[in-house]
Amino acid sequence: GTLALRDLRARGIEPMAVLSLMARLGSSDPVELRSTLDEVIAGFDVTRFGTSPTKFDEADLAPLSARVIGAMPYEAVADELRGQGVPDEIAQRFWSVVRENLANRAEAAQWWAVFRDGPVGAEALLGEDLEFARSAVATLSEPPYTSETWGIWTAALKTETGRKGRALFRPLRLAVTGAERGPEMADVMPLLQRKPRV
Repeated sequence: GTLALRDLRARGIEPMAVLSLMARLGSSDPVELRSTLDEVIAGFDVTRFGTSPTKFDEADLAPLSARVIGAMPYEAVADELRGQGVPDEIAQRFWSVVRENLANRAEAAQWWAVFRDGPVGAEALLGEDLEFARSAVATLSEPPYTSETWGIWTAALKTETGRKGRALFRPLRLAVTGAERGPEMADVMPLLQRKPRV
């Protein structure tokens, strides 16, 4: 039941998340995410630590790690994205769209697969939502799409069907991405390499 740093690395936990947590664990100070080792050192004060036993909860690392990734510049992941198959000409835009929706860097490859090949998971659509999504996608042109495509498409569907809010947007998000939540759809559409299929 022991936990090693290699285990955290294998799960995609970012090193700065570990360092930021460990630098405050057992102190009276709140955990603050740091972006460099120098910042961790500058904010460390041994007099702020108590003598009572400290409990380390590895679950605290996941949200910290996600925040590290969300703040990461494109330059830090450019080679990794290239290795995942993201074309250089759209890689920077792709990263800016997905980075705040990643639990670890490996998930970027999953988003790229959705944008490149279409979603996996649209089977969550059932009954009327499935029929609506099928007819809605039939009205969508072939790519390329722009950042205006989502708004124009959903406005036309709202007028045509009377659907609005969650009843309108959830089936369409699932049809396009296969996920209940994720990046802003206006930002997703220009990255789609093919028309969704439902």
